[in-house]
Amino acid sequence: MWVAIRYEKALRFRPVAHQSDANEVAHQLIRKLYQQYQEHYGTVLCNDVREKAERRCPEVVGNAAKWAAQILLDEFGIEGPEKEPTRGTAEKAP
Repeated sequence: MWVAIRYEKALRFRPVAHQSDANEVAHQLIRKLYQQYQEHYGTVLCNDVREKAERRCPEVVGNAAKWAAQILLDEFGIEGPEKEPTRGTAEKAP
């Protein structure tokens, strides 16, 4: 559902011909996230994912957020932020 809502908002920048087109794209994006779960955990079922992740829920949530964000960035052609310099390597301001 969240993907559909985000995609609908993005349509302002890249309109589609029909609502059914928007729904199809949303379904494709959801399938990509589904595939990420399958590849990483071997399942999409909550109890099985928790078992595979050894009950490290923050890790599962973090992965899901990272995967969803990357899928959306890839779909809409937006590049992520550039890599931040590590501490102590940035030039000091005059």
